[in-house]
Amino acid sequence: MKIQTIETLTDLLTTNLQCIYDNEIRLRKIVSQLNDKTETTDLGRILTKYMKRINEKINRLEQIFVILREDPRGWENKVIEEITDNANKIFKHIPHHDVRDAAIIAEIQQISHLLISDYGTACAFARSLALEDVAKLLHETLEDEKSSDKEFSVIAKEKINSRAKGTLVF
Repeated sequence: MKIQTIETLTDLLTTNLQCIYDNEIRLRKIVSQLNDKTETTDLGRILTKYMKRINEKINRLEQIFVILREDPRGWENKVIEEITDNANKIFKHIPHHDVRDAAIIAEIQQISHLLISDYGTACAFARSLALEDVAKLLHETLEDEKSSDKEFSVIAKEKINSRAKGTLVF
């Protein structure tokens, strides 16, 4: 696909949405792989729930592209891939499953924080352009991402991190 010049806020919104869409497609694969690595039932349950939310986010993005009459493909965004490559290097040095589960949550939250920023920016662009249907879908997705992030924080604080601490030696 030929990449167009970005000349307007609408062009920038479309480009950002294409990058977000590419990230969500990549994230779907990554979460599936991470779910296979987890040892904690609670974390597996949350990752499965997150996978469903990812599919919902992708569906909303596809609705947005229909509204905008744009193709969801166009720009690749390899930021999530870079985060995952770095996390995989770290995983190789983690023999204990509780510590690995803590690292999985850290990776997911790093990606989630990126997506929260992306969705917030896209929502602001859509509102500036008076694209209220688009802004509503983006805001709903932003709130879902924030909710997922909170769920990962809760399980990390209440279960995973305390198990990962192990015995502290000073």
